Amino acid sequence: MARAWILALALTLAQGLLWWAFTPPWTAPDEPGHYLYARLLADLGHQPGRQNLSAAVEAPILDSLQELDWWGYMGQSPPPQKLERLADDPVLAASGSQIDDEPPAYYIIPAVWLRLITGASQLDISTSLRLVRLWSLFLRLTAVCCALILASRYWPDRPDMVMGIGLLVGLLPMVGFIGGSFNNDVLTLAWGALSFMMLAHPGTKRYWPATFGVLLVGPILIDQSLLFLWPVALVWALLTSTKLMPYRNKLILALGLVMLAALLPISQWSAGWERYPLLSTNRTAEGTLWLRDESAYYRVRLAQFIANKAILAQRGRQVVLESDFQGERGALLGLRLADGFHDDEAICESSGGRDSCVLAFTMHPHATQLRVLAAIGAIGDRNAQGTIQLRLRLLDDTGQDILFNGDGKLASTLIEPLFVWLEKVLPIPPGYLARALAPSAWGATSQFRYILFAGFTWASFWGYFGWLTRPFPWWVYTILLLATLLAGWGILNLGFDALRRRRLSATISTDRLLFLSGLAIGLILVQAWLPMLGQDWQPQGRYLFPALLPIAILLWWGWDHLIPQRGKRLLLPGMLVCLVILNALALVIVNT
Repeated sequence: MARAWILALALTLAQGLLWWAFTPPWTAPDEPGHYLYARLLADLGHQPGRQNLSAAVEAPILDSLQELDWWGYMGQSPPPQKLERLADDPVLAASGSQIDDEPPAYYIIPAVWLRLITGASQLDISTSLRLVRLWSLFLRLTAVCCALILASRYWPDRPDMVMGIGLLVGLLPMVGFIGGSFNNDVLTLAWGALSFMMLAHPGTKRYWPATFGVLLVGPILIDQSLLFLWPVALVWALLTSTKLMPYRNKLILALGLVMLAALLPISQWSAGWERYPLLSTNRTAEGTLWLRDESAYYRVRLAQFIANKAILAQRGRQVVLESDFQGERGALLGLRLADGFHDDEAICESSGGRDSCVLAFTMHPHATQLRVLAAIGAIGDRNAQGTIQLRLRLLDDTGQDILFNGDGKLASTLIEPLFVWLEKVLPIPPGYLARALAPSAWGATSQFRYILFAGFTWASFWGYFGWLTRPFPWWVYTILLLATLLAGWGILNLGFDALRRRRLSATISTDRLLFLSGLAIGLILVQAWLPMLGQDWQPQGRYLFPALLPIAILLWWGWDHLIPQRGKRLLLPGMLVCLVILNALALVIVNT
């Protein structure tokens, strides 16, 4: 068993050093933003904010991008004139800003290195980048150790299986590519492996406080993509804990009622709009939004928060909010647009008939969101009175309406107040749940898009390099698809065997690991794919990395189950040869 450990770690280290040495600077997704975070953390000595960003701070990265012909690598023409800010390039702007968006955990150690090593500030920026990339390599080795610990506990007499699972965690090409770059997805990968190892380990009950702490810390201090582990732990606790067993039926009933309430429409409310106060009527049967004075202290306001690719495409451009409204003579309609950098407001008076109100607004070049508000009178004026019915449209520079349910025809559901609350306490964009339940999100066109994006998620899990610009040849994906299907067939057979035995032991039973791995993979897929419902969102394979350990377990386990006993000794060397070939091909793709 010790030999399996040494070989797995040595091969992972060798592959990691190859990716570290041969991955050109800035060629991995979002790397400029991640490096900028660590550089500022080192220079400031505290967590940076967007107020610390400036043209002077970003200039060294832009100079390096130009010097290394990053635009040529991306298949684009270089900008006609030197850029002043990273967000001035559409690709770099679309990658977002890690500062203020990501917790600092991943960046602390690299920042210490940059701060303490003599002359780090004067190092060539490419050398500094390669220095901090070593942190990603260390974290990958940590993830492999977690895989080896867990596999050794379940298969102490199968060093080939232990080594195979460890190598799948360590040697997948996309893991090598991301793990050879500077990207906080690697910490998420390692923490996900640690969390799953502690949860699935047969000795979990003895170390439950430590396991609970690791599971709790992950989504809060490491990355929100580790949230899928919370329901994994909850489901497992419900199935195995004698203390929680009496509450199991009640929890299942509550979940069923929540799902039912999500389908029951409330005709007086309009989906996708925040209401102030929350329970105020704002919709009519004719399909218009409705504003009215409720009391001396509360006036109904409507608000919608938009943060998607449509907004990113409008950076530095003008959007127009149009309203067709009708109200009591003299009633005032207030419209406001705010993008987090500035806001603008228009106030229009009702003539008693049909009126229109228009607000033109130029988006800030670095904006990532837009908030739309409508109220009686000026926004914030509690003395305004009246009743107004209105329809809204938010037009981009091509004339397309990017507002959701501006005519109010789509009714809300009974559970939307809970959705609004969840969107405030969880990392869910405001209004997302209403858009995801809209009929348009489940039309034939949308479903076809979901299938394509699901396939892309699978393909990019194995390998889709550069900034999602350099794929494997199609025949490689064909072979990988067949391998995935074979593993899935093997796992289905294992699952049927477990069901026939009619047992799910909380002791050292492989049934336990099979169930937990399947549950973790199911939930990470839901977590990765849900954001594409009702909005323009493309999931990526690296979003599955938090569940890399259970994925590796089921892949290897499925193959091992299908192969006859006499052929099992060939699985490990065969898989190792395939991984070597895949990594060699991937390195060629990345460097040409």
